[in-house]
Amino acid sequence: MTNSYRTEALRAARIAYSYWQREAASPSFGCFDRQYWGWKKKDFADATLQAGVTLCVRLAEETGQTASLPGLLDGFVGYLERIQHRDGSFDQVYPFERTPGVVHDLLTPLIWLWRSFHLNTETRIRLETVIHRGAAYTLKSDETHGEIANHFAGYAWELINYGHTFNDAAATRFGRSYLDRTLALFNEREGWFREYDGADAGYQTRLLSFLTRIAELTGDEELWGVCGKAACFVEAMMTPDNALHPMLGVRSTALVYPSAFERLAARQPEFTTLAERIHDGWLTGKTPRPSEIDFENGIRIAEDAFEAAAIREARRASQQAPAVALAADSSNFDFADAGLHRRVVTPADGRRQALTIASRLGGVVVLHRQATDLSWNLAFENSGYLLHFGDDTRWLVRRADAGRLIELAPDRLRLEATFEQALHEDLTPFKMIVLRILNLTVLRSQWIGDLFRKVVVRRLISGHRLLPLRLDRQVVIADGGVTIVDRLIAGPGLSARANGARLYRCRRTIANHMASSRYFQQQEIEGAQLWLEPVSLDVLDGRRIFTKIG
Repeated sequence: MTNSYRTEALRAARIAYSYWQREAASPSFGCFDRQYWGWKKKDFADATLQAGVTLCVRLAEETGQTASLPGLLDGFVGYLERIQHRDGSFDQVYPFERTPGVVHDLLTPLIWLWRSFHLNTETRIRLETVIHRGAAYTLKSDETHGEIANHFAGYAWELINYGHTFNDAAATRFGRSYLDRTLALFNEREGWFREYDGADAGYQTRLLSFLTRIAELTGDEELWGVCGKAACFVEAMMTPDNALHPMLGVRSTALVYPSAFERLAARQPEFTTLAERIHDGWLTGKTPRPSEIDFENGIRIAEDAFEAAAIREARRASQQAPAVALAADSSNFDFADAGLHRRVVTPADGRRQALTIASRLGGVVVLHRQATDLSWNLAFENSGYLLHFGDDTRWLVRRADAGRLIELAPDRLRLEATFEQALHEDLTPFKMIVLRILNLTVLRSQWIGDLFRKVVVRRLISGHRLLPLRLDRQVVIADGGVTIVDRLIAGPGLSARANGARLYRCRRTIANHMASSRYFQQQEIEGAQLWLEPVSLDVLDGRRIFTKIG
């Protein structure tokens, strides 16, 4: 019985061992940040990578080779004690960071390890002290730099799980408050949670991994109902090849956390097809897998995959006949609040096409086409235009709330999108020096650090700088085909500034920084479509640009 989740999680676990400092003579014995202890490229270690310990223990258990674990885990706990601050916090991005998210990323792995049989009594007591100090810090801190539903859901799970494990009523109450904040971001009509500025199906899979755990732990039937509705939104947003397209989510993610869908399928058989589709995306490699991405995100997804694998094996064993994962037939939808739309088109040759448009994200267009063997393949993608000025500023339309829907019909969609400046920015040596001086001085204050995070989010993610240029885009379905009709409408004074600029039509591009996006998918290099297609600046006069697809 194929279980891609277990296979991929074990691959990631082998990588985790290479990131684990197993040299007992080193002061960093037990550290999981190889960039720090191995290559000496960093001045401090990322504490969230310590979550990789569960993968190593699982691999040792899987192979029956656990004899070395007690000594290694003693070094692991010793390193945790070394890097934990007196207030219970840990660092990820910079020294003296004091953000609750870092502790929350560690609580469940540390509690899981605390329950294991591989710690001696003294080491277990020391680990419990680390856990309690970290949890105490989270009870007197908060995340205030944005409304990020998957973060709040994660914090809710961590504190409710901690409170349940150690009978801590205060932690449980605070976890419930995070759960309330999560549910306040739920669009009940369409089934999605707000991530900064809109819907993102990839991050919603992570959110659901937490909410389904809470529902399972507490027996909350109402929460199960919310999870089911949110899972239906994810299913709708899945492309016909059983993956997620990153340009259709506000945070540009194609990652899929699978455990929630296995929990739902084990509880409600109507979610079996969705669970099988999610697994098929992993099996075929359409979904980026933990061993293929950066270690930090790989840890999280691999741990979730271990859980999904166990639930899947139990679920499949109880079925009389195993389910077969086939691409579900796509159907038309309009999620007006999210600005997401799909139309299924059948041309003369009978090979159906699934057209998906993200109107709020500047008019992103994605087309999948059915092959002769009835499988589906990505045939076209377009995220709008990129205008690169001589002063090295870049302006584009693909970002949250850049698009405004003007007309919506079964065979036609029209929108306007405003060009905004790209917020991508690189760190320089000078900026790093300034940042470290601030880290070691004023940013050690909790409230100043919280304010600083808001400034960073505004600078790289949520800021808006507009250009007097807009895109008028029509997507027309006629005679079994799809045509995109664009007009670039410039405001006064733009033509002089555009002298010497370069204009491109883009397959995939986004205006703001998202560290968890841009994981490679094979489909990116398949087909003849250009990544950047040069376009003459003459089109800034408002002439129509026709693109026939499908």
